[in-house]
Amino acid sequence: MNVDKAEREPQEVLARTQVRSHLRARMKALRQALPDAEHRSRSARCVERIQAALSRRRNEVWALYAAHRGEVDLSELMAERQAGDLATVLPRSTSGGGLAFAAARSDSLVRGAFGIAEPGAAAEVVASHDIAVVMVPALAVDPAGGRLGWGNGYYDRWLATAPHVLKVGVVFDFQLVCELPVEAHDVPLDFVVTDQRMIDCSKGT
Repeated sequence: MNVDKAEREPQEVLARTQVRSHLRARMKALRQALPDAEHRSRSARCVERIQAALSRRRNEVWALYAAHRGEVDLSELMAERQAGDLATVLPRSTSGGGLAFAAARSDSLVRGAFGIAEPGAAAEVVASHDIAVVMVPALAVDPAGGRLGWGNGYYDRWLATAPHVLKVGVVFDFQLVCELPVEAHDVPLDFVVTDQRMIDCSKGT
């Protein structure tokens, strides 16, 4: 390896780590500062965009998430799908430090290891190849599909096993940044939905 390159790589890794840490802290603060009424209205607009954009795929199996720590609230989408008897799954943490998606109803969720609502132990796990669409929470995203999560890699590890799924990042518009420093293991999103726009990440628009 070139000596200059060997010296440069650790510096680049450190720089990326610092940028990602700064962005996490900034986005956490912005979400926490969002008034409850605005959080609800912005979340509702996100749900409307999702329903409109994916109306032709509504009968497929969708993976949603239970909002935690200021994430976009998808409970209205969950209720709509439940009322229509549409197949819906939610993530559940596993003992091996990963995710499994299980059939879910909003009235039968339990608190998981991180205090996040998830399907109980009796809920049937749905194989990744049966899931068509997954809504992915994030702290920040970019138009190319880059995603910044909490840093534990749960979603990236699961998404790497399901290359066929349509990956939709769901965030508030202020969480959209021009470009994220991504890591080799990061799985890019296909679309980004915010309360103001929907972005096709293959086009960046």
